Amino acid sequence: MNKESAKELINNLKIRCSEIHLIMGGSKTPNSFTEANARKLEELKSKENRTEKEKEELRELLKKKAFKPKYALSETAKSHVRSLVKQIVLGYVKDINTKEMEKGVACENDSIDIYNSVFFKSTSKNEESKSNEYITTLGCDINELDEGMVTDIKTPWSKETFPLTDTEAAKACKKSGYNWQLNGYAWLYNKSKAQVAYCLVDTPDYLIEYEDNVTPHVMSDVPLHLRVTTTPVEVNEKNFQLIKSKVVECRIFALEYLEEIYNKNKK
Repeated sequence: MNKESAKELINNLKIRCSEIHLIMGGSKTPNSFTEANARKLEELKSKENRTEKEKEELRELLKKKAFKPKYALSETAKSHVRSLVKQIVLGYVKDINTKEMEKGVACENDSIDIYNSVFFKSTSKNEESKSNEYITTLGCDINELDEGMVTDIKTPWSKETFPLTDTEAAKACKKSGYNWQLNGYAWLYNKSKAQVAYCLVDTPDYLIEYEDNVTPHVMSDVPLHLRVTTTPVEVNEKNFQLIKSKVVECRIFALEYLEEIYNKNKK
């Protein structure tokens, strides 16, 4: 792809909801203005008669305090953005497929059935994709219209990886970055509530045919009410704006990376 076409795509770069968590971490040193700098600044500002040296120091501290970096992205965020830019420039789609992910896709309807049975609902898989200027998704799992809520269904690989309590589910949700994914969904679908539902269903035989021990993958011996664990996710306008600002930073970094790519080997 030529540079101008790539630049246009990057200027309109959108982040998938499932990948928002990859960009939300911040740089460890986004600004060099320290607490010691702040104390010194207040000390100098309180002085009525300053020496020339102190005036210069005051100017430098004010400049340092006002400095705002173009982006404050973590190394994880930068790595993700580089990957997106490479896909644009070289014209390919990165395909990640693991047995855990494959089970999640294959068993999604089974998990929704379990969720409905436990909570006496009649929800079905949402097929409506959504996008705004900053983020995109092929669809949240369940758009619960009557409750003003989005629900994301997670299908653990085995009994061992299933969060059995509310506390475990909350920790697993945060650790995996699902809280940011759900904020993305809530923003796109205009919802005020969101939750993750972990559902324990049998692993398809073809995925465990080489497993020595299949007992962690057979769920029929587990009472139905124990096979779903839900955890609420806090969603709010502040989080939506944080996502927006990070996407803007990603675009700035992506454009700089693009320049670096196209300027290589130039004499």
